[in-house]
Amino acid sequence: MLRNRYILIAITLLFSLFSQAQKRHPSGLNLKGADEELWNFGILFNLTNYGTSYTIENPPINKTSLNIFDGIAGGFRLVAEHRILERTDLRIEPGILLNRAAVGNPEGGITEIQLPLLIKFQGERHANYNPFILGGYLASYKTSQELDSWTIPYNRLMHSIELGAGVDFYLKKSKLALGVRILTPIVSDQKATATSPLKDLQSKAVLFTISFETKDGWKLYAR
Repeated sequence: MLRNRYILIAITLLFSLFSQAQKRHPSGLNLKGADEELWNFGILFNLTNYGTSYTIENPPINKTSLNIFDGIAGGFRLVAEHRILERTDLRIEPGILLNRAAVGNPEGGITEIQLPLLIKFQGERHANYNPFILGGYLASYKTSQELDSWTIPYNRLMHSIELGAGVDFYLKKSKLALGVRILTPIVSDQKATATSPLKDLQSKAVLFTISFETKDGWKLYAR
């Protein structure tokens, strides 16, 4: 709980910092016409706090024998955003997540390849910031080689709903976005077996994100 509190404080401070930065530099609009660009590209970093829920199928069971790993996961995604309607964008964010929470692994978390397909709805731009909401489908594939030997059998391919909100801040050469998202699985995270001590394993998550985007994509950051 203390670790989660520090993350929330950090996110709040970041929002405050960039809001004040826009007020201190009233030199006009940054990135005029950025919202009308057909394509934007960038990179997104995230911290992800996973929580697991389950039902014990064969009690009694010693909870410590489940080898629950609940560390904070970190990852990054590449961003490709395509304007499809006014204030509406289609986003593809392929990426990787490291150290995801797990049950049944004695040595650590799960590594996942993630492919979200999201729709982003923007608000009305005010000076150099613009709120947004987004949502869509997330396919994720667990790459951990030892997965099949764990106490709890996982499905390697998972399907989830991803929903979130945030704020775009328009800088001189790029657009910075801060956001919060939630992941909710569509199906159980666990394979159905007769020998597993658990059933209905669900892995939900909260993501804290920061991204940098521009029509020039990653070329911008090499200058």
